[in-house]
Amino acid sequence: MNMKKSTKNKIITFLSIFLVCALLGGSLYFGISWWKDYKQHKDVRDTWQKVRDIAEDTDDEKQDDYDIYDVNKDGGYDIIDNKKSDPETNSMDGNMLRRYDIQDVAAINPDAVMWLYIPDTMIDYPVMQEPEYSTIGKVTEPKYLHSDIYGNYSIAGSLFVPADYEGFDKGELSHKIIYGHNMRDGSMFGTLSYFKSEDFYNGHMYFYLYYPDKTERWIISSVSHVFADASLYNTPYEFGTEKYRDMLEDLKSISYYDTNIDEFDTDVPAITLSTCDWGYENRGGRLTVSGVLDKVLVWS
Repeated sequence: MNMKKSTKNKIITFLSIFLVCALLGGSLYFGISWWKDYKQHKDVRDTWQKVRDIAEDTDDEKQDDYDIYDVNKDGGYDIIDNKKSDPETNSMDGNMLRRYDIQDVAAINPDAVMWLYIPDTMIDYPVMQEPEYSTIGKVTEPKYLHSDIYGNYSIAGSLFVPADYEGFDKGELSHKIIYGHNMRDGSMFGTLSYFKSEDFYNGHMYFYLYYPDKTERWIISSVSHVFADASLYNTPYEFGTEKYRDMLEDLKSISYYDTNIDEFDTDVPAITLSTCDWGYENRGGRLTVSGVLDKVLVWS
């Protein structure tokens, strides 16, 4: 009897020790995984904050004269203001008067061609232009899908446009796409999902692109979920074509809500911000926020 009891106690002791070891091992594994994940995301935030500090370190003397233009239906510019620079008394959209030193950012990496900013989101980054496609193992993918501005591997990558976008800064392309990861910590395009809310859109109808010599304001025309074979990815589109208009109207027809754009002028350029959206109907896909050029500020 005592032998059976002793054997039972040994079994219980063994199982207890095994259970404790399993719990400790599991806790250690998840702790290490959490720390690695936290460290990776922190490195991403720190890297881009460093770049942001460089970009925002502008000389006040650069706040010189400027001209502001409306974009007309023919894609041309109608001047609406040519005030001498006085941001303190100017009643215009203050985000157009923001300055980013794109030249200093391009000194880090000449692939940095513009800066994208959306108020009240975490989207405040340079946009890289793909110089090439890199082969990783057997997969060919955009370089900046997993590289930061310094060329280092990054789980978040960078915001980027394709390599074949020539003349995008001169308005020579009808439709451009800026790609970025949907990071769960909100970095890159992780806060683009804010635009699924019509209330958020009502207070944030614009996004902004900054170049060394000008600022562009884009008014949002649609917020849509699409799949990888959607027509918008069939770039390039030509100005003045029904195909271009149809693509923009298709996006608007499936928008989460109606926007303030009633019709599209096919001579006015458009931009789509595109990121992954895997939660949609359990099928995955992409979240897109599209906008058309609204105003341009040109620094003298």
